[in-house]
Amino acid sequence: MNLLSDPWSTSKDGNVQQDSENESRVKTVVDTLLGLKESEEAWSKLALLISDDYDDERQFRELLAQTQDLNDTAQTGVSLLIYCVVFDKPLYIEILHNTRKLDANVPDKIFGCSPLTWCIRLNRQQCCVELLNFADELNFGYENPGGFTALDLLIPGNAMYEFAKQHELFRFIKNDENAHDGLFNAPASTFATSDVDHTLDQIDLQTAGLNINQDDLFTNDEDSKQTYKDSSFASSFQSQSFDFEHVLPNQFIEFADYDIPRLLDLLVSLPNKKPHKTCIPAAIIFQCIRFADKVRQSTSLVESVAHLSLTKILSSAASSSGGVLNNQSGDIILQSYWLSSLNFLFYYLYRQEGFFKRYPSILQELIDGMRSLILELNSSIHSRIEPLIEPTLLEHTTIAQVKETLYKKDWNLFKKRKHRSTKSTSRDSYDETLAMLYPPSLDEQMKPSPLKIVQIFGALSYVLDLHQVHPLIAQQCLSVAVKWFSAKLFNKIMDNKKKSLSRAHAVQIRLNLSVIQDWIKNHNFKAPLPTLIDDFMWRRFPYTLVLDLSDIDGPAKPFELRNVTFYSPEDEKHTENMENSLFYYQSFYHISQIHMEPCMQLLQWLQVATSLEDEESLGSTLSILNKLSPAQLLKSVEKYRYDSDEQKFRSPLKKKLIAMCKETSSTNTRLAEKTLCSLTLPTITELIEMYTQRDDAQDLLPLLPMDVQDDVDEIHEQNAKQQQLQAESGNMEDTNEPDQDETNSSRIEGETDDELFKELNAPSSAAQRPLWAINSDIEANPW
Repeated sequence: MNLLSDPWSTSKDGNVQQDSENESRVKTVVDTLLGLKESEEAWSKLALLISDDYDDERQFRELLAQTQDLNDTAQTGVSLLIYCVVFDKPLYIEILHNTRKLDANVPDKIFGCSPLTWCIRLNRQQCCVELLNFADELNFGYENPGGFTALDLLIPGNAMYEFAKQHELFRFIKNDENAHDGLFNAPASTFATSDVDHTLDQIDLQTAGLNINQDDLFTNDEDSKQTYKDSSFASSFQSQSFDFEHVLPNQFIEFADYDIPRLLDLLVSLPNKKPHKTCIPAAIIFQCIRFADKVRQSTSLVESVAHLSLTKILSSAASSSGGVLNNQSGDIILQSYWLSSLNFLFYYLYRQEGFFKRYPSILQELIDGMRSLILELNSSIHSRIEPLIEPTLLEHTTIAQVKETLYKKDWNLFKKRKHRSTKSTSRDSYDETLAMLYPPSLDEQMKPSPLKIVQIFGALSYVLDLHQVHPLIAQQCLSVAVKWFSAKLFNKIMDNKKKSLSRAHAVQIRLNLSVIQDWIKNHNFKAPLPTLIDDFMWRRFPYTLVLDLSDIDGPAKPFELRNVTFYSPEDEKHTENMENSLFYYQSFYHISQIHMEPCMQLLQWLQVATSLEDEESLGSTLSILNKLSPAQLLKSVEKYRYDSDEQKFRSPLKKKLIAMCKETSSTNTRLAEKTLCSLTLPTITELIEMYTQRDDAQDLLPLLPMDVQDDVDEIHEQNAKQQQLQAESGNMEDTNEPDQDETNSSRIEGETDDELFKELNAPSSAAQRPLWAINSDIEANPW
C-alpha cells in the first residue's frame, strides 16, 4: 500500500516534495474508479458522476437519495467527500453536507489523509471554503501518517498559505504557545540541524539580506526582539516572502521627523534612479508607515508620513512637463509610474491586518490620489488626441467616391461639367484597377491618419502594462480615455466643422473609426472577477476595509468613503452603470462599445435619415438609436449637408422630431467630454493573485534594493549627527535654555515632534489643480 510521505521531508538536494507527487496521488485516486464502471449501485454511480467534467446537480441529488452511507470508504478506499475535493467539485460538497449525514473528517484508506489535508495539498480553495462553512465539525488536530496536521502543510509563500491568512485558519492551531500567528510548527524532522542544513539556512538568509546573528541590528525594544526570535522559522523563507504580520529587520525604515524632507526628495528622485521599478517608492512609504505604526505606535506620525508622501507624489506628477495647468501635455510615463506606486502602496497596506480600520483617512487619501492620477493621465492623453481628431478622422479620406461627392450648396454648372468629364475620361475599370496596384502618393502618405490616435492609445496601454498596474485600475484608465475621446468626437461631428454631417462623410468616418476599433479588439483584456467573496461582502466593499459589519449596516456610518464605486448585482449580463463596480469587470472591447455607441449611432443616423419615408420607419429607427436624444437628431438634420442627388429630410418627420423635443424639453445636444468617474478598488484576492502568482513575485514585495537601503540609512545617520552637533553647539552657546536642549535630544532619539510637520512646506495637492486645460501643440513622440 502506498503511504503519503511526510510533506516536510526533504529529498537529497534539500527541496520539499515536488508537485509530481501530488499528481501521482491524484492518479491513484482516479484509478480507483475503474472498477466501478460496471456497478449499478448508487454509491458507485455517485463517485463516477463526481469525476465527470460537468456538474449535474439534479442527477447527483437523485443518486444521493438512494445512497445509504455517504462516508463509505470500503469500496474504493476513498470517500465521496474526498472524490469531490480531488475533482474540485465544491457544489457537490455543499449538497453532501446539507444531508446532515456527512462526516467531514473521514480519511481515505489509501494514504490516510483527511479531506482538509487533500484540500490544502491540492490547492482546492473553493472546496476548502465549503469545508470551512462547517468548521466547527472539522478536526484540525487530526494527524496524518507522519505526525503532521493539515495546517502543517501551509508554507509561507504558497497560495494556500495566503488563503489561510485571509480566512483566519491560524486560530485553529492547537499549540498556541509555539505557533506564531500562522507560522506553524512542522514535524521535528524539519528542524534537524546539520552542517548542510545550516549552510542552506545561511544561503536563504543572505539571499534575504539577513544573517542569523543579526539581533543587534533590530530595535532595542525587548518585545520586538522576542518577535524576531520567535519568527526565526519565517526567516528561512525571506527569499520568497515578506512578513506582513511582524516587523523584521530590513522590513521597516527607522526615521525621525527631521528625516522626512530628505526622504521625500529621495522618493521623487526614484523615477530617474529606478525607472519602471514602481514598487520601490511604495516600499519606502510602506516601511516608514510600518515603523511609525508598529514600533513608534504614533498615530500622528503615521498620518503625517502618508499625507506628505501622497501630496509630494501628486505634485510631482502634476508638474511633469509643466503640467496640464499650463496647457502642456503631461509626462504619461511619470504619471503612470506614480499611479502604479500608489497601486502597490494600497496593496501593501491592505495586507497589513486591520490597517485601514485604524486609519480610514489614509484609505480615502489613496482613493483620491489614484483617482487624481487617472484624471491627470487622461488629460495628458486627451491633450495629444484632441488636435488629431479633425485631420485623422473627420478630414482623412480614403474612399474616392467621398472625395468626388457633389453637394447641393456647392453645386454649379462648371463643377458639374468638370465632374462629369472626370467620370467619363478617367474612371473606367482598367484605370481604377491600375491605380489600386500603386501605393498612395508621398503627399497622401504624409497626411495624418487614424494610426496616430492608435499610437497614443497604444502608448497608454503600454506604460500601464510596463508599470504592472493592476488590470482593474488599468481598465479604468483606458475606459476614461475612450469615453473622453468618443465624447469629443461626437461633439465635433455635431458642430459640423468641416461639414461632416453628410451621408458620404459618415461612411468615411465610420471607416476611420474601424482602425481604432481593430486596435481595441487586438488589445482586448478583462479584469478577472474576485474569487472567494460572496455578494453580501462584495456589496459592502470597500467599507469592509474601514468598518465592522455592524457599523456598515447601521443607521449612520462612522466614516463615509467618497469617490468610490460599489458592487451591485445585475440581472442582465452586462451593466452600463459606471458607478457599479461590475462595469469595469467587463472586457475592454465591450466597455469601448458602450462609450462609442453614441458616435456609432450618430453615423448610422446620418446614413439613413434622408431615406426614411414615414413616421413608422422613423419610429423603428429611433428605437434602435436609443443613445441619441430628439434634440441631437433634430440638430443633425438641420445642419445636414445634402448630396446633389439626395432628397431632403421629409417635413412631416422633422415636425415629429420638433414635437418630441418639446415633450422632453431637452435642448442640450453635446456630450459631457471630461466627466469625473469614481474609482473601483480591487479586493485582496485579486491583488494577491496578480502580484504573487508570477515569476517576478519576489521583485514586487516591499523590500528595498541594497543601494536604496543605503541611501535611506545615510539620510538618517547624517541627520542624526547634524542634530547632535546642533544640540552640542546650543549647549555651548546658551546653558540657560535646558528646554531647547531637551527638544534637540528628543529629536535625536526619534521622538515625534508635531510642530515640525506644521513647519514643513508641503507641496500643494495635485487634486486641487484644474485638469481641463487643452494643449494645442502636438508632440512628435506620443510618449
